[in-house]
Amino acid sequence: MAETPTFGRYAEIPYEQMTPEQQEAYRSLIETRGSLLGPNKIWVHNPKLAKAAGPLGAHFPAGQLLPYRTRARNRRLHHQQQMAFRLPDECA
Repeated sequence: MAETPTFGRYAEIPYEQMTPEQQEAYRSLIETRGSLLGPNKIWVHNPKLAKAAGPLGAHFPAGQLLPYRTRARNRRLHHQQQMAFRLPDECA
């Protein structure tokens, strides 16, 4: 068993072993997301990415859907592209 918790092939860094920049990124992610679960923990390895992606991700919470009209318009556009390029039905 691994000494530290893992997420797939990714081994988490214990907070006390993080660099000061990683600790700051970790705190920033916790502030914007409320918790740090799943693949978002990987961002701590790259503090610059965490500072950019954390606030952006907070605007698009998991499970949030686009409005119905937007989804319908996107389906129509995709169908038009499929017909224009004669894509197989599996691409629909």
